[in-house]
Amino acid sequence: MNTNEITLAKSWELISKEDNNSKDINWQDTQQVMDTFGLSNWNVSVEEVSKVITNSLVTGTNQILEQSWTIPKGQNNDRVVIVRKDTGTGLAFRTSQYTPVQNETLFEFGDVLMKQFPNAKWVNAGKLGDGHKVYGIMELPDSGFLFGQDDKVDNYLTIANGHDGSMGVTAMITPIRLSCTNQLSFALSNAEHSIRAKHTLNVNNKIDLAKKSIERFQVYAKQMQVIGDNLFELPCSTEDIRKMYVGLNGVDAKDNEVPEVYNGKGRPEDKVGEDGRPIKYGSMQSKKFDNAEELLVNIYENRWDNDLKDQRRTLANTMDGIENTMWGGLNALTEHLDWYQGKYSDSSKIVERQMFNSGHQKKRNAILDMVLDYNEIKV
Repeated sequence: MNTNEITLAKSWELISKEDNNSKDINWQDTQQVMDTFGLSNWNVSVEEVSKVITNSLVTGTNQILEQSWTIPKGQNNDRVVIVRKDTGTGLAFRTSQYTPVQNETLFEFGDVLMKQFPNAKWVNAGKLGDGHKVYGIMELPDSGFLFGQDDKVDNYLTIANGHDGSMGVTAMITPIRLSCTNQLSFALSNAEHSIRAKHTLNVNNKIDLAKKSIERFQVYAKQMQVIGDNLFELPCSTEDIRKMYVGLNGVDAKDNEVPEVYNGKGRPEDKVGEDGRPIKYGSMQSKKFDNAEELLVNIYENRWDNDLKDQRRTLANTMDGIENTMWGGLNALTEHLDWYQGKYSDSSKIVERQMFNSGHQKKRNAILDMVLDYNEIKV
């Protein structure tokens, strides 16, 4: 899908296509969901590496995997390759102690989770790359948040596993604001939004991990409701938005002298702080930064009357109902991060970035921290 055609879809709806007629699916039948999204007919195996030839690996069964590999120097003797069995595709180069978690095991864990929530059902599943990461997403009806009169946030629970060793089995709370499909997953002070298995899943620790996931979800939901309620009652101006955005880029957001956009001419010369040392504006002294900031203001003000080239979504008024509130400010900053930063022609990279990229999650956490700090809210 061309990112210029995105019309407020949830990120995972951009790439996962059902192999069968989805209208006939029982979305509470985990096996049917796996079948529909092409996740039930393959597993991975661990193959010894007998030889390394240029950028190819030869496994112990003389299977040649011809693709680019980053092979750690001096560690070839204790390495195996993770192979997708149905295609023969090599997914990763790992240590011999690596134990894979198969798709069936991941979704058995999801099934245990789903049975703990009344009316929960799968809404999507899929893979990234050649099967490097596999995930399933379930909707948790009647568990969302409501701010003000009708600003609704629905809650989803995502399970995922990295066959390439990039992540272990993980359960993540995934709140989605309906009006803009922002993913409002933040690391709160006493409630992380995700939990990971420390070792291979078996019957007992699948149940234990499910219980911990539910406990974490309940704590997270309570904290997020309190934060949202507080922010909804606080005013937010365009000047506040500009200051918080500049603050995210290394300048004190509470500085009354933080300059506004300079029409492509960049920021003024460096200032000197109270300690006598220069305050660097760095990348903010650029037309690129000015355009990014102006795009953020457009999102916040529901204003799409200019010709900025980085518009990726149907120009919807995503701030309706939350204008002039700090809840609107948080969502404008998050929408700007999730949907407009970075150049991605491949929709799967948007999903990877929003749902599984730790660097992106840190930026999302920084946005919430900035908004809370700017308003002197303690959680």
